[in-house]
Amino acid sequence: MEVARRKLEGYAVESIESRFEDWIPSGSFDLVASGTTWHWVDPEVGYGKAAAALDYGGFIALFWNLHPTPFTKFFLDVQTVYRRVAPELGSIEDKPSTAQRIEEASNSIDASGLFEKLAVRKYPWKRSCSRDDYIRLLDTYSDHRALPKGVRDRLYGGVGRLIDEKYGGVVERPYLTELIVARKSS
Repeated sequence: MEVARRKLEGYAVESIESRFEDWIPSGSFDLVASGTTWHWVDPEVGYGKAAAALDYGGFIALFWNLHPTPFTKFFLDVQTVYRRVAPELGSIEDKPSTAQRIEEASNSIDASGLFEKLAVRKYPWKRSCSRDDYIRLLDTYSDHRALPKGVRDRLYGGVGRLIDEKYGGVVERPYLTELIVARKSS
């Protein structure tokens, strides 16, 4: 939060540190946006709170970075490390597909009855990651950070060795950024 405050200093931006469910709007807004975090918001409260915070004709914009399919060779190979070191994170077979996640998010907005869906956009892209970049990326995932330190260290060590030994120290990380924009119903 402090980084955001520093970077936005001088702009007409108010920053409030709060769970979205606990936040009390101090006005109405044209846009409520959430980047890769809306899945943490209680949908029973979140959509109502977002709609209440929006002006007539305001928008909600939700976006996520997903792992597209088909999976790359690296992602399939790295599953052996996960199964051996951190099976509690589950296997790729247990996780919903990208299409399922997009459908679930869209259906959730529709089910609220508070928004009219306008657009779903998908933006594929990729990032080249060194071994250390990839480990830093993994350390931003909440399920990875929740692992006991010893397990996390062994997992990151195994992933790093795989990248070094089989991929020459660099892997391509594919992404699919999904954006859903909906207008507040009148």
